Amino acid sequence: MFFCCQEEAPKQKFEESVELVPSAAATTVSEKEVEKVEEEPAPVVVVEEKSAEPEPVKVEETVKIEEPVKVEEPPKVEEPPPSNVVKPPQEVSEPIPTSFLVQIDRSSGETLGLEADLTDSLRAVVLDVKPGGLLAKYNSRCPSKQDVKKGDWIKMLNGEVASASNAMDLIKRNPTSNLEITIQRPIIRNIQVKKVVGDRMGVDLTPTGCVKAIREGVIKRMAADSVENAIIAGDRVVGMNGTEATVNDIVSAMGQLESFSLIVHSYDLAPPRFVVKVDMSSGKQLGVSAAMSRTLAVICDVSSNGLMADYNAASKADVQVRNGDCIVAVNGSSVTPSTLGEQLKGTGEMTFTLQRPKVIEIPVKKAAGDRLGMDLEPQGWVKQVRDGGIISSLAKVSPMHAVQVGDRIFAVDGEAKSATELVDMMSKLESFTLAVHRYAL
Repeated sequence: MFFCCQEEAPKQKFEESVELVPSAAATTVSEKEVEKVEEEPAPVVVVEEKSAEPEPVKVEETVKIEEPVKVEEPPKVEEPPPSNVVKPPQEVSEPIPTSFLVQIDRSSGETLGLEADLTDSLRAVVLDVKPGGLLAKYNSRCPSKQDVKKGDWIKMLNGEVASASNAMDLIKRNPTSNLEITIQRPIIRNIQVKKVVGDRMGVDLTPTGCVKAIREGVIKRMAADSVENAIIAGDRVVGMNGTEATVNDIVSAMGQLESFSLIVHSYDLAPPRFVVKVDMSSGKQLGVSAAMSRTLAVICDVSSNGLMADYNAASKADVQVRNGDCIVAVNGSSVTPSTLGEQLKGTGEMTFTLQRPKVIEIPVKKAAGDRLGMDLEPQGWVKQVRDGGIISSLAKVSPMHAVQVGDRIFAVDGEAKSATELVDMMSKLESFTLAVHRYAL
């Protein structure tokens, strides 16, 4: 069976640099313009007590790729899976949020009348539109289904990417000039939950319902069963059993009920999973190569004459195996880089559970002498993002454009190349776009 795991060359370390063009300074205006939900970081409502977290592993400056750390199998769940589990091999279709543009004339000097939730480090989300403000007046005369309302994501302000950290400044800048707001609706989902007495939910919520963290528990197990059931950090839990409710009421009810539905606002759904079945009894090679991180096995090539190529030829495009797909499980057992080789020794029919990566495009501008401040492993995995470089500066300006440890950079300006070639391209270009695969299993 042909299953190639690419050999790893010594780690490439970026020593180039980039200058991020800072946005213009903000002009201070009245605090009445925008009502910020919380001046200090919001307290987190913990559904149950957290277990102690292990100390992070220190990343050395120069790292030789070692044998991956063996990941323990997740605990088996005794309860039956939820009734709404999507059966493989069909891929889950993703609803597409509606996005539209709002134009506000602020020449009158009136307040905007916006209450925004800034507890999510990535997004500014509308909590309320106050009566009598400019947004309320816009809503009274706007086109059908383009009114601004609770749960809307403020995605851009006057053409600049908005986030929880900069939305206030962008709105206050030039307070009597026109304001252009790009709004994106949330995806509203009703997620069925079944649990037994004593089960931990494993979700931390802010007082506004923003999901801060997912830990071991019912919510994490549901996401493993079906991407359709996944709740991820940044989602908002806004109600229960068809009715909007406060966070305290939701938390209390989750502790008492064994079966209920959650109303969830989502802005960035988890990538879909799908199942591939191949018959190994013919002795034909599988025909795939994998790029290994310390915890993940990711397909980086599908040969033209292996079993995976045969499967692709007979399958619809949305469930064909692609470069970048993560191998989550083989024959129902979780995969780690240390277990994959043994798991592929089976004969007969084999079942692969794959998950698509999230593809992120990150624009970069730099000048000669600027340092990128990023270390890559030979197969493109981001090992470290160092302070003082252009990559860390990008994250401060817009969290949506942050490169994270564990991402895999696979292309520059649309050209997929080896890590060494990508480093060389980035060192020579002053402006380029990184294509990044991100995995959140």
